[in-house]
Amino acid sequence: MKRLVVWLAVGLAVVASGVVGLTMAHAPTPAHAQQPPPEPEGITYAIHGGGWGHGTGMSQFGAYGMGLEGRTWTQILGWYFTNIDTGQLGVDVPDPGVLWVGLSQHRSSAVFDVQATAPDGSGYVVISRPTPDGGTEQVTILNKNSVVISFSDGGCALSIGTQPWWGPGSCALDVTWDGWTAIDPTTKIVIDGDRTYTYGDLRIRPNKPIGTSPTGFHITHVVDLERYLWGLAEVPYSWAPSTLEAQAVAGRSYAVNKMTLRGHPDSSTIQQSLCWCHVYNTTRDQVYIGTNFRVGVETWKQAVASTESMVMTHESEVFNNDPLAVATFYSSSTFGHTEDSGVAFGSGSTPEYLKGVPDPWSIAPTVNNRNARWTKTLSEDAIANAVGLESLSDVRIDSYRRAGTEYQTAKQVSFIGLINGEPATRSFDSRELRSKLGLLSMQIVGIEKQGVVGGGAADAIAGHDPVTGLWHLLRPDGSVNSFYYGDPGDRPMACDWDGSGTDTVGLYRQHTGFLYLRQTNDFGVADISIFYGIPEDQPMCGDWNGDGIETIGIYRPSERRFYLRNTNTQGFADMDLVFNADGTVPLAGDWDGDGKDTVGLFNPTTEMLYLTNSLQTPTIDISFHYEGANPGDRIVAGDWDGDGVDSIGVFRPSNATFYLRDTYTQPGANHTIKFGLDRYNPVSGAWD
Repeated sequence: MKRLVVWLAVGLAVVASGVVGLTMAHAPTPAHAQQPPPEPEGITYAIHGGGWGHGTGMSQFGAYGMGLEGRTWTQILGWYFTNIDTGQLGVDVPDPGVLWVGLSQHRSSAVFDVQATAPDGSGYVVISRPTPDGGTEQVTILNKNSVVISFSDGGCALSIGTQPWWGPGSCALDVTWDGWTAIDPTTKIVIDGDRTYTYGDLRIRPNKPIGTSPTGFHITHVVDLERYLWGLAEVPYSWAPSTLEAQAVAGRSYAVNKMTLRGHPDSSTIQQSLCWCHVYNTTRDQVYIGTNFRVGVETWKQAVASTESMVMTHESEVFNNDPLAVATFYSSSTFGHTEDSGVAFGSGSTPEYLKGVPDPWSIAPTVNNRNARWTKTLSEDAIANAVGLESLSDVRIDSYRRAGTEYQTAKQVSFIGLINGEPATRSFDSRELRSKLGLLSMQIVGIEKQGVVGGGAADAIAGHDPVTGLWHLLRPDGSVNSFYYGDPGDRPMACDWDGSGTDTVGLYRQHTGFLYLRQTNDFGVADISIFYGIPEDQPMCGDWNGDGIETIGIYRPSERRFYLRNTNTQGFADMDLVFNADGTVPLAGDWDGDGKDTVGLFNPTTEMLYLTNSLQTPTIDISFHYEGANPGDRIVAGDWDGDGVDSIGVFRPSNATFYLRDTYTQPGANHTIKFGLDRYNPVSGAWD
């Protein structure tokens, strides 16, 4: 039901942007590729969002986009980290020395394969550990041998192949080779048949502080900071050189920050219990794969070398009266804006350099970010279980971050249902929902209830280009149907002209007073042509009598009168009515879900919306202050959540974005969709 397409202003400035779908492909990167789960049946909720990760600091896809534009690494980092400075280790910032990387924790066994890298196969490792009498015992392991470290009887034992060598004893083992002294070491260690380490050496350490009883052991890689950076696997090595340099500096600065603040593992009982390390080799800190290098590693090594010893600092961050390398957080991407660290991590406070900033490069088509927009669909039961409800009846977005802007995302979301048979509401910050609902990010832009009994297909959006006559219909799957229909300057609308359940396009040629309607959404001539109205009239359409067929109408501003037809034929109005409301922009929709469309008016100056539920005795049944509407916004009506009740939204030319609300009292948009060009006239309809 609906469906008038109207606008608040007709500014026609051209912008250089393309058509962007509501749901862009969001398959994960190849390293995480998997088959999508089957869609749940029954009533479901589609959660729309964008970006991947915590969203604080540098957006890696954003950095990639900036690199493609020719920005330098200092410009990239300077954008994502406000008022940041650069410093050199050992000159501007104290050098913390050797890095201890936690490879695996709380192990009961591990296998180490010794493999020579030299052509003559002469590689070997030496494993040593302290003895109870204060001495040291050691064993040399030659090429092509496997070592098994196992925990039993309160200590660590060692076997070479299947041959026991050391019985249970100290779990403080050092594994050394020429990884520190050689430019090209002769030996590499493969742990558990997986990751490889060539530089530095390895440490096996008990998972409890010295003097206490361990329950297992940690595995740690001790390595030079620059060689550590060689093993980071955070971005594709094929990306722009300046992007790689920005990543190298961010990775180095982050590691130095943690080394400084966490303290050396040999003297920190907390770190000894956790990992006996400065940083983990996972997304807890940074993804580190040792020397399991990937294609293109030389470009990455060059980025590390060209930024050697460089870290990021901020005047507010010091440690022991010395400048401190700052924690340069980063994540894969955002939906178009990064988050304050206090928001993303729940700390409540945000240092200046970690405040959120716009991130348009993260969603630019040139970077091909498949997670720029994503949708996750969950059943009622799945959500109820996740949020602690017995059953779920509705989901509501209560508040927004950056409300009323193109960067609006959900702040607090409430889940309404039952607990022990009694009505209950559970409310969460979107940050919490990332883990509870398994979302790619906390950046939720809208939530749709689907499969509602008594409802129908939710309306989608479209844009009509008044300059070219080109239509762009956004389908629910994110694809776009584009075709030419009409002349430049025609005024668009879309309705179900034949009761088939699918809306198709129509045009009003204002200077002639003719309506031209199509029965299919493609290029062609009008299937129905109707002379109806005079040049000042504004077109509209709706199911005025509830027969399931939507028909034409006009609003005549000079008379403040609506003229509505019950058939798509030429003739006099079947209904004409004056709606006494202080508005200038007409619209139509089924505001109460009774199966019949009625009319309304919007005043763009006062931001007031006035709707009536009756065409016989039109009174103001709904009045609503549309807070957040901007001058130049173009209003559009539709059933955005498929519940059988139409509501309203706006298209904002300044950022080519639709903001759609599911209720008249909603404080912000339920659905935010960037789509098209600023000159488009907005249209809505059920296209499939």
